[in-house]
Amino acid sequence: MSLQTEISYSVAIRTLGTAGDKYEKLMNSVAALVPKPKEVVVVLPEGYEEPEYQIGCELFVRSQKGMIVQRLEALKYITAENILFCDDDVEFECDFVQKLYEPIRNGYSCSAGPLLEFFPPAGIKYLIASLMGGACVMLHSRDKMYTRILNTGGWSYNRNVKTDEHHILVAESLAWTCFFIKTKVMKLIQFENETWIERNGYAAFDDRVFFYKLCINGYKSCIISDAVYIHNDAMTSTKSLKREPIYARAFNHYVFWHRFLYNTEKHLVLKLWKRICIEYYILMVKLAGKIKRVPKTTYNATIKGFKEAKEFVKSEDYACLEDVWL
Repeated sequence: MSLQTEISYSVAIRTLGTAGDKYEKLMNSVAALVPKPKEVVVVLPEGYEEPEYQIGCELFVRSQKGMIVQRLEALKYITAENILFCDDDVEFECDFVQKLYEPIRNGYSCSAGPLLEFFPPAGIKYLIASLMGGACVMLHSRDKMYTRILNTGGWSYNRNVKTDEHHILVAESLAWTCFFIKTKVMKLIQFENETWIERNGYAAFDDRVFFYKLCINGYKSCIISDAVYIHNDAMTSTKSLKREPIYARAFNHYVFWHRFLYNTEKHLVLKLWKRICIEYYILMVKLAGKIKRVPKTTYNATIKGFKEAKEFVKSEDYACLEDVWL
């Protein structure tokens, strides 16, 4: 059996139907994929119109509006063994799925292409982020790793990915914009238990929560260095964030750390160390805010996010969340 005939997959797209030319580029990419997907499921929020541009094989379905709920809604209609999840602003080459499937057939549960523009830019901002423990350049295992989660709840990343060469690099976190996953794993991970991410109206850390939950439950994720794709929307840049997303990022950062790093640690000394790491991170965020003289509303939203997250993890609502272990 050839690789092309072996691959059973569907495409799932989350959209508001308003991406215009970006959506058209995505759908042209989907139409050109080899092999063809079993189905193309496009999930729109209730009340939103279908995109004008269509390729003729889409199944349009409705759900509540949300980054998580729209992706989960697609699962109800998928019949293939694997799923290519896409935001509505990516494009790729016709052999994209063939590259992503290679590690899946060799023991991985999830794969993606590298998205290096999501990494912090070099320069003073990188140095500040590294000192804070929020985002650090990976110093070792760069021949094996793409990303690693830190004890602060932050992450380290491999900037030295050679996209003109073929390598498979292990990832503890990925961009949620475009990824390929086994359907049964997507269902087993029970991501519907993590809808707390959207409780503040913005799903900050959704990617980190999802892929690290896969990781700690033994489902391996990776990137294929030459499975390059284009992300046509820069709106996720922190420069565009308003007060609400800034609050949500601080809130979700702390809850992610508590739920997936602190609560899962059984060794008392390591548990104490992780507590020191998050408090160090919060202190550094405060200091950086003062030194950089960030706007008062931004600074206050960040501090409020951390403060109310600490209250949330002591609440009955938090205690009622399902265990992260499957």
